[in-house]
Amino acid sequence: MIVFYFDTALATPGGVQTLIINITRKFTDRGEGVKIITRKSSFVYQVAAKKNLNFQFINIDEQFEDFVTADDIIILFGFFEPILKRLIDTNARIFFWSVATTTLVFIFGIRIPFTSRGVNNSNFLSRTYAKKLARLLSASRSGYFMDQTHISVIDHFGLKTYFDERNLLPVPVFIPNPVHVKQLPDLANSPLHIAYLGRSEEWKVFPCLRLILDIDQMKSAFDWHLHIITEDEIRFRDFVAKYISDAAHITITYHSALSGDKLDTFLMENIHVLFGMGISLLEGCKASIPSIVVDPCYSHETPNAYRFVYNEAGFVLSCPSWLSTDIYKPASHNLPDLFDDILKEQETYEAYCRRSYDYVNKNHNIDPWFPMFVNLIDNATARISQMKFANRFFKTRRWFYNVFESLAGRVKSL
Repeated sequence: MIVFYFDTALATPGGVQTLIINITRKFTDRGEGVKIITRKSSFVYQVAAKKNLNFQFINIDEQFEDFVTADDIIILFGFFEPILKRLIDTNARIFFWSVATTTLVFIFGIRIPFTSRGVNNSNFLSRTYAKKLARLLSASRSGYFMDQTHISVIDHFGLKTYFDERNLLPVPVFIPNPVHVKQLPDLANSPLHIAYLGRSEEWKVFPCLRLILDIDQMKSAFDWHLHIITEDEIRFRDFVAKYISDAAHITITYHSALSGDKLDTFLMENIHVLFGMGISLLEGCKASIPSIVVDPCYSHETPNAYRFVYNEAGFVLSCPSWLSTDIYKPASHNLPDLFDDILKEQETYEAYCRRSYDYVNKNHNIDPWFPMFVNLIDNATARISQMKFANRFFKTRRWFYNVFESLAGRVKSL
């Protein structure tokens, strides 16, 4: 049986949570169940229970290893260290599906004590263990990646030998029938309604701040209404207030309780253009809304590389700004030019809407995707017991960190 692990108590939506729910729905549709290791307060549990999906709840705060057997296959989105710590003796199969660009190459990073260098991922030991894990996942057909940026990062770190474009597994969503494209507003009398969809994490907030600043600098002849759809309205609002004191032509409204059908309906009825990253972009596309990629960053001064998601190759849904210069170089648009094209006339706008819908329907529709996914997991042969080398590394790293933290505490007390 499929086993999902998601360690959060928060009842807020997100990309991985959406993946778990969508895949569980497909297994339920064909009369099969999955196991989900999480908490009852989590978004995954609450939505799965509300939709009456076929799943076995396993409490993450209890002895959950007793409920995983050698007949199961664990879907690893990340979380290597806690999963190995608890499940290494189950001998379950594993299926690694990378949804964070640097997971595989940074997993064995080492924090250098008493320095400001942070985590070092390029040292000999970290690279050796990363190659060993890559070799295992490749040989056992158990390693896949959500888009081309992951392959580019792997190539940059010398692991391209083990993976290529055949290891791409795009994220799936449920696709409704094409919706009626809304009319562009009379911009002389009404604002243009755009949306930014993303959590209130710093690296998701800063691209939105840059978007607000870019729009304000355009000095448009019409007004803008930006709808920020997030899980924590107060945190997001505080970020915006810290960096932006005035944006005369932009009205900002926050929405913090939109997901699932409510989100679909809101986007279809109210939004003309959507900005975001990851699965957020696909939410816009399936609502037949022109959806524009922005990339994760840690500064509102970092330029946004605006581009239509349907022009991206290899299922790319964003690329961290700190990678794009050296590893992945997306072709981007000037924001005024981009809007001049979208807003030229109703017929042009409708063409952009259709391209967005056609893109998500062709590349991310869960109906044709699901049989492919089932075939991949059926053929994955890696066992978690084969990752004992990684578990030993994590144990040793934890021990050294504890020792150095204890020494640092003693030094401070002198």
